[in-house]
Amino acid sequence: MPQQILCLGEAHVPLVFAIDTAAFAEAELQDLNEHMSSFFERLQRTPKFSQRLELCVVVGDSADALLQFAPVLRQQAPLLQVASTANIAQSITLAIESIQERMEEYEQWGVPCQRPLLVLVAGDSLVQETTDALEQALRRILEEGEKNQLRFLFAPLPGLDDDMLHTIPARILSLFPGHSAAFFEALYTYLLLVFEGREADAFQTGNTVLPVTEEDDNINASVILDKPNDNAEIIT
Repeated sequence: MPQQILCLGEAHVPLVFAIDTAAFAEAELQDLNEHMSSFFERLQRTPKFSQRLELCVVVGDSADALLQFAPVLRQQAPLLQVASTANIAQSITLAIESIQERMEEYEQWGVPCQRPLLVLVAGDSLVQETTDALEQALRRILEEGEKNQLRFLFAPLPGLDDDMLHTIPARILSLFPGHSAAFFEALYTYLLLVFEGREADAFQTGNTVLPVTEEDDNINASVILDKPNDNAEIIT
């Protein structure tokens, strides 16, 4: 049995971050690193998450996961570095493959699990990287979602136009560089709802603002929306 699987009789939730580190300035990524570390520590202090929530981190400039799947109790947040180039297609593909490998391990050892969650953090590389590989990767996300085998949240950075946002088959979790604290607060609240079986409470008709503590009235990173469509306004 893989030593990294804990609480075999309880449902696990695998969560993978696919992060476009090429989209960040040095100071912005430092802010993300700081609050990601605090996010990991907070999850570790939360009993319902510490053993059943499993985390993985992939970045666009690496062919291997920066952080392999393991219970958050045994994880340490990685130190992200600004990449010179982005490869979002590769990171999405690696994220999905990492999820599938973990799901196979769950099945092998009879471990129950909920639908995995993929959080894509990307900027204008999505516009610049107009390749068949990226289209295939996004299509794969859509297909996994349609089979009810994947939850997908997209955290867009500034630089993406509305047309591009409307091509992403995801619910939108706003993220602004320098406001990472609110982003992780919103994600924490969303995970609480998932673990309590109340995920639908996070999504009302079109949008809802999750409860967060905001020190800056201009921070809107708590906003989660349904998949963009003609009736759903993207709130930023």
